[in-house]
Amino acid sequence: MGVQGLTTFLANHQRIYRVVQFRRSRLVIDGCNLNYVLYFKSGLDENHGGEYAAYRNLIENFITALRTCEITPYVVLDGGSDVTDKKVETVAKRSEDRVQRAHQAAVSGKEMRILPRMAELVFKQTLAWLEVPVAQCYEEADQEIAALASEWQCPVLSDDSDFYIFDLPAGLLPISGFQWKEV
Repeated sequence: MGVQGLTTFLANHQRIYRVVQFRRSRLVIDGCNLNYVLYFKSGLDENHGGEYAAYRNLIENFITALRTCEITPYVVLDGGSDVTDKKVETVAKRSEDRVQRAHQAAVSGKEMRILPRMAELVFKQTLAWLEVPVAQCYEEADQEIAALASEWQCPVLSDDSDFYIFDLPAGLLPISGFQWKEV
């Protein structure tokens, strides 16, 4: 879900961050966040069903860049259920918003940040083909991602502001500042 307003605050205070050259380590990746960020930052089609071959190539290039730097990726995905119903309102609101954005995209032709239906499947299949370890949680994965990174003493890769509130001994690498294309 994210901490409301925190991402904007951090974007306005860039001195908080420091530049690091990250290599030769494990990396726990927030898979759902990476899936969205990779697709939306790529400029691939959002309104006409998706560009899946190009998306697969993008994922392959991302993993290749990590491995070139001797980074071992571990991807953790959110699950579909929430037995506590804590997020029912949030999920319902996001669904309504998605329908409104889809309508707007259909009428105007503008990209409205709607992830194509098969993008998640392409993401998972490509990671499997590349033999990247993937774990899927039953519910939201944030706590499990943080616990795994803490246990392994490695950073988390995500743009989800929820991770700023976890005690991550090796820190958080924001995807938005992760310059993997420069490898």
